Amino acid sequence: MRFLTSRVRREGNRLFAQATGSRSWPFDVLLPPLEIELLPESETRFFERLSSMPVTFSRNAQDRITGLTVQYQGRAVSYEKVSNDAPRAPVPLEPRVAVRLEPKSLDGIIGSYEFAPCPAFPAGAKMTIYREGDQLVGQARGRNMIQGAFEIYPESETNFFLKLNGAQLTLIRNDRGQVVAVIHHSYEARFPDSEGKKVFDPKYLQQLILPDEK
Repeated sequence: MRFLTSRVRREGNRLFAQATGSRSWPFDVLLPPLEIELLPESETRFFERLSSMPVTFSRNAQDRITGLTVQYQGRAVSYEKVSNDAPRAPVPLEPRVAVRLEPKSLDGIIGSYEFAPCPAFPAGAKMTIYREGDQLVGQARGRNMIQGAFEIYPESETNFFLKLNGAQLTLIRNDRGQVVAVIHHSYEARFPDSEGKKVFDPKYLQQLILPDEK
């Protein structure tokens, strides 16, 4: 067991989980610092609503919940239940406001970005950004990266954010206005900023635009 903490609470018929303890990996990646919703597959098996990450609750011989196990990138990480007290709902963060950008203005952002090894991504990472209609969507591979697809929202033509884990993305452009890199800012500066350099390939770019948007 890892000596890290989370809280799981119920709101009506909905179940929510949130990291509340250590800032060290992998806890706040498996259960992000922002509250997430768990959807049931059975009485003990759940999955995270956006990423489909599996979460399984364990029971003892008296049929009481004793802990939970998170499946992430082929590994199982288990946590022991230490309290039956129902946690309070978290104080809402100041909401970020998404703005609307024209779909064609998003085309310069889509592509693949490679992060060299750094404190946030010890083994390096690759993030792909593509467009589904007017919505930017990302997928990432590497340690400390969100499992599954995630939505990316613009605050401006340069700054973007993720609702799932509170991370921010800042675009870096060259003197011709082309996006050449993205800076990843983790939630509450849990890790130093990290830069992902864009890998530009025109053929690859076209594959990331859905057929009805070409």
